Amino acid sequence: MNIDPKTPVADFLFLFLSVLPCCLFGHCCYAIHTIGSEQSIRDNGGETLISQHEIFELGFFSPPNSTLRYVGIWYYKIEVKPVVWVANRDAPISDKKGVLRIGNDGNLEVLDGNNTIVWTSNASVPSSNTAAILLRTGNFVLSSSGSIGDTATAYWQSFDHPTDTCLPGMRVLVSTVKGENHVLTSWKSADDPSSGTSGSELILLEHLRL
Repeated sequence: MNIDPKTPVADFLFLFLSVLPCCLFGHCCYAIHTIGSEQSIRDNGGETLISQHEIFELGFFSPPNSTLRYVGIWYYKIEVKPVVWVANRDAPISDKKGVLRIGNDGNLEVLDGNNTIVWTSNASVPSSNTAAILLRTGNFVLSSSGSIGDTATAYWQSFDHPTDTCLPGMRVLVSTVKGENHVLTSWKSADDPSSGTSGSELILLEHLRL
């Protein structure tokens, strides 16, 4: 039977055949923006989270002129993708065997190729039944799996732990009572996202107070 390529049947077959390879080989055919306790983001699989409206992406990256690997968030649709947040900025991974997952205690954790935890959200989590979501604001939020994305009840969120970029909706805070110091700290260099000098941190803070 011949099928006219302009018919709806032909359109359906084209769509089906386009999606089939993804399903057969286990690749995700659509963007995901959440991870649960049974899921992970693996560097060697090129896996990432992409926020709704495809504004931000979270995954592993290497800075220019470096082979070290970090978990970060960057703008998704910009050709030169500026990194706006880094998890393990002071504990890079030397290969592409890193994993981002939710640990047994419900916290986010980044592991290297030896299954050593190099970074954790280290939040007070009452239950291991948690999930994390990358919001379209660029905020990476860990909360109960029953209230995913609710920043008011979140156990941890990247907006409370910025690196060098202040995104819209982010509050840069200093609380001597709670011992919190949510300020911006520059990269050490363009090739090294590790924490810069305290002088840069204070200068940025003063500008934000104006």
